[in-house]
Amino acid sequence: MGKHFFVSGDKNIDSSDRLWVTTSNIFHTIFDRIEKHFRKHEQACKEKCFEDTGIDGIDLDFIDGDCFNIFCIRCEEALLNYPDAEMLAWLGQFPSEPEKRDGYLNGIPWYWVNEVLRRLKLDKRYDVTWIEDYRRKESKPKA
Repeated sequence: MGKHFFVSGDKNIDSSDRLWVTTSNIFHTIFDRIEKHFRKHEQACKEKCFEDTGIDGIDLDFIDGDCFNIFCIRCEEALLNYPDAEMLAWLGQFPSEPEKRDGYLNGIPWYWVNEVLRRLKLDKRYDVTWIEDYRRKESKPKA
């Protein structure tokens, strides 16, 4: 059974780009890592993004623009930190199967970029300026 990633009910986005269905393994490889990248002060947003909305997966249609953009930031951050120690340890059990290792190391980021990030960027809530400002504020040292 597949897991669902529902980005938006926006009718201006082609219906095939509003929803992505994938295997449970790929879904968890991606979204479990995104969830781990949320900061403590983003807890309410994280809970909203990963809230059980009745679909087997994630439904971002009902989150506000700020939270949507935080999700986008954490998604990109998790991708940049892939493969993480957890994935490398898991792949270590397949030393005689380099094709399996390569499949996960190359395939998962492909799904991430082409199936997740591409869809997020189609949504009207996606705001590059907001994201850049948020990152700038995060990178400032605390006084």
